[in-house]
Amino acid sequence: MSEFNVPSVHDQEAGTVRAVIGPVQDVKLTIGGALIDLNKGQRIDNATNVRLDAPRANAQAARANVSFNGRTLRIVGIP
Repeated sequence: MSEFNVPSVHDQEAGTVRAVIGPVQDVKLTIGGALIDLNKGQRIDNATNVRLDAPRANAQAARANVSFNGRTLRIVGIP
C-alpha cells in the first residue's frame, strides 16, 4: 500500500512507481520496527514489515527487497 502526494510515474508493465519524495534526511524507513540509516549502496533482501514515511509519500509492505543507491530508494514488494 502506498500514497504519493506528488506527481509520479507509473509503469503498469514493470509494476513500478517513481517519484521525488523529499530530501534523504527527511525520509524515515523502518524494517521490522527498527529505523534504518539510508547508506549509499545498502541492500536488504526479504525485509519484513517495511514502512516508508517521507514528506511526499508513504508506503508499507509486509515483505520487500530494499535498496538505496545514490539518491534512489527502491522498495520492491514480495508477494
